[in-house]
Amino acid sequence: MNVLKEKAIKLREAGYSYSMINGKLGIPKATLSNWLAFIRFQPNQEVIEKIGKAKLKSALYKQKLKFENIVAMKIQAAKDIGVLSKRDLFMLGIGLYMGEGSKSFEQVQITNSDPVIIRTAVTWLKTFLNLDIVNFKK
Repeated sequence: MNVLKEKAIKLREAGYSYSMINGKLGIPKATLSNWLAFIRFQPNQEVIEKIGKAKLKSALYKQKLKFENIVAMKIQAAKDIGVLSKRDLFMLGIGLYMGEGSKSFEQVQITNSDPVIIRTAVTWLKTFLNLDIVNFKK
């Protein structure tokens, strides 16, 4: 994990908002949203004083709904998709490569910050391109 991401996680766990973390580290809010989406927001006193209790109550309610929706969507998606076949994994890998991949200097690269995407890409590369783990680098 990179140093900035570790710092962002520590600040979020310490109760800082995305805006405050952005101000401290200069990381775009969209990146913070990706990195910190599954860390529950428990604001510290500094945040409470800055945004006010009414806004905080609204934000926490919206966060609660968001987490409930994510859980419901994951359950529904698992039901809809079921078990992936070998062909499904092949097609998924092609999509990942098209969206997140690049070719340069005889290298195949798939770049993403989501560990699930990276694990899926590694599985695809090992299964369908027969790449050995020694061919991978972080």
